[in-house]
Amino acid sequence: MKSRSKSESTWNFLVCAYAAQGDQHKAFTLFVKMQSEKVPFSKPAVIRLLSLCCNKSDLYRGMEIHNLIRMGGYKIDVFVGTALVSMYGKCGSLDIAWKTFEEMSRRDAVSYSVMIGVLVRYEHNYDALQLLETMVKEGLKPDKITYVSALDACNSPCFLKEGRYLHQLAKQSGCGFDLVVGSALINMYGKCGSVEAARKVFEEMPEKNVVSWNSILSVYVRHNKGAEALKLLERMRHEDVKPDRITLVSAVDACTRHSLVAEGEMIHEVIQESQLHEDIILQNALLNMYGKCGNLHRAQTLFKDMRVKNVISWNTMIALHAQKDDIDEALQLLCRMQQEGGLADNATYACAFDACGSCFAYARGKMLHVGLIGANLEMDQFLRSALVNFYGKCGKLETARAVFSKMMERDVITWNTMLALLVNQGAGYEAHELFAQMQVEKVKPDKITFTCLLDACISLGLLSKGKKVHVILMNILDHFDAVLRTALVYMYGKCGDIRGAVRAFDEALAGDLIAWSAMIAMHAQHGQSTAAFSLFLRMQQKGIKPDDITFVSVLTACSYSGFFDEAFYYFTFMLEDCALLPTMEHFVSLIDLFGRAGCLIEAESLLCIIPSDTSAAHFLSLLGACRHHTDVERGERAARHVMEREYDFVSSYIALCNIYAAAYQGQLD
Repeated sequence: MKSRSKSESTWNFLVCAYAAQGDQHKAFTLFVKMQSEKVPFSKPAVIRLLSLCCNKSDLYRGMEIHNLIRMGGYKIDVFVGTALVSMYGKCGSLDIAWKTFEEMSRRDAVSYSVMIGVLVRYEHNYDALQLLETMVKEGLKPDKITYVSALDACNSPCFLKEGRYLHQLAKQSGCGFDLVVGSALINMYGKCGSVEAARKVFEEMPEKNVVSWNSILSVYVRHNKGAEALKLLERMRHEDVKPDRITLVSAVDACTRHSLVAEGEMIHEVIQESQLHEDIILQNALLNMYGKCGNLHRAQTLFKDMRVKNVISWNTMIALHAQKDDIDEALQLLCRMQQEGGLADNATYACAFDACGSCFAYARGKMLHVGLIGANLEMDQFLRSALVNFYGKCGKLETARAVFSKMMERDVITWNTMLALLVNQGAGYEAHELFAQMQVEKVKPDKITFTCLLDACISLGLLSKGKKVHVILMNILDHFDAVLRTALVYMYGKCGDIRGAVRAFDEALAGDLIAWSAMIAMHAQHGQSTAAFSLFLRMQQKGIKPDDITFVSVLTACSYSGFFDEAFYYFTFMLEDCALLPTMEHFVSLIDLFGRAGCLIEAESLLCIIPSDTSAAHFLSLLGACRHHTDVERGERAARHVMEREYDFVSSYIALCNIYAAAYQGQLD
């Protein structure tokens, strides 16, 4: 009996040892032998084995252990129960994880923390925060792991209130200044859109490590504050905090987003002088930075000099050439990659199909598709979407639909791609029919799905369908972000429901510039210039800085109402106070203003002083005004300019004929 006990200890010790080393194969092989020899397993061995089950393919092993525990009559205490919850969460079975958690006779702070983490992983953020409330009500004190998991749930502006509440709780519990919790708070405020609060947390931290610095850097980069991010990097170096790979990737990303080539080159020098000079992740980030900042030659030189290239290196270069519509070089790179022994993945082919679609290179894309079938590559959601998108962009909508229909697996991204193609091709009714099919197949739509559907409603002018989409949207999505709120404002406004647009706007985030611009545009399009100007003033009072699109809407309001003085005030304000350069749309609005008022001499004079080359759109605006006021001579000049630019030849010809007809009718009268 004594010998047997020793044998049990040895078996269980070995299982724990293999599991601790991460050797899944040896640990489970030994576990199977223990079962065949009927050796009882210990609680530590069970917990260690469950920790090795960490993806969907391991679910059957985890369930087998769970069944053995039940059949063996072992008590599922708080430790084993927590390990089971964690295992089911990692192995893709949220429902069983939740059921196991509820069946636990006793739950401690760790159990709650694990379950909260599982809910967050599956984006059940509201449920995670409610579970934290339950935990507190039951008198359990959250620890720093709980706070980190719960703060991860606050990942968008609509959770800012809950994030602030968690911040207060953390402070009261003494965890508020913990390094890990502090970094989680910085990330939370960044995701919730409060950069100032994130910075405040950072500055108040009694001590900071590289993770804290990386957190605040990523917040600034995410919010397109590249200059501030680079200043922080400089301060970090002055304070003798050594940047790591994550720091430098964030810095390179800041330069990429803001086309800061000089700063990017300086960071490149810092990387060259560090031990990370051959780090493949950093080299790939630099490739992307140089290419996106317009220095493709430097990217090519860096790529050529790289001693080691991985699939991301090749994909980056292919994508950069695809974005430049250089299909020849993009496809040559794909050939070189395969010749040098590189294995093209889904992203490689997706980039190549994007290049073919952008250049309308149907024949080459078709050949690529044939090669892809021969490669026996299992297509992921992105490649499937890229393939459908390629055929759609090349005008082969029926082929795109056929490819889409033949797909064995279709996720939300693939459905969204097909929806977007239908909407862009003016097939709004078909888009709604496709959405109905999507619901039948129980594919959960996301915000992109609803944005496409709302665009379809706008193109069809169908308010009733738009309202139905709004209802479905509210029933399916937990919360609306700024993009969806703005899409709703546009839909109601374009479909003529001003009250609906106002309601959607009132529900939007107060600081969302796009929603404000959409609302101003809606008032402008309905001739409500006073309301548009009032909204513009409110926007400024709230400290929201207008962009060029906002000013297009304001100038359109001036044009519709014939407000000269206001138009020139806002145009000057845009140039001098907001330091924004005028675009074609701004000049078209001014020309339209002159044209509506019959000031055709001034409109034509404005065309002569526009700093950039005038486009056909400018002259089309003037041509429309000439038709309205029957100015034959000036209309002929405008039509000639349009025709010289080979743009909309037929419509300009018809407009000119209408001017002649109106002039002839005037002579008869």
